[in-house]
Amino acid sequence: ALAGAFASDAGKIGIKVDLEGLGWEAIDPRMKRDAVVMGGGNPLDPDEVTYGLLHSSRSEDGYNNPGSYQDDTVDAKLDEARSVTDPAARAEAYKAVQRRLMENPPWVFLVFLQHTYVVRGEWTGYEPVVDPHVHGVLHWGPWWNLEKWSRSA
Repeated sequence: ALAGAFASDAGKIGIKVDLEGLGWEAIDPRMKRDAVVMGGGNPLDPDEVTYGLLHSSRSEDGYNNPGSYQDDTVDAKLDEARSVTDPAARAEAYKAVQRRLMENPPWVFLVFLQHTYVVRGEWTGYEPVVDPHVHGVLHWGPWWNLEKWSRSA
């Protein structure tokens, strides 16, 4: 649905997008020349995804930086963010990355998902958490603290 909406919107400004629903075995050999809808995220540390996605040293390293994006400012600020421990300095480096991405964008970001989960009243122990791309797999998402859940009396 996201790809279809993007293709429709792109068509409105004169860009033709041909959609194909393919598995990764067909996508992998085409990643150097074709666009692909990808997902990702990590709520714990921006470096976990951002560095691989954007740093030129990770160009065409599997699913890291598949478009071979290269920007010296982005590389320098990602390296800086990775090397400092002061939270304010790290935040400023990532803000500089974001500002540069607005000037020289490598991707079209379509959506930032927000998940909503519902738990019946007889369960206790669930604690809400920022949910990354993994969409509720067992090591994160709503199940991240499942061992603490219990039925209410």
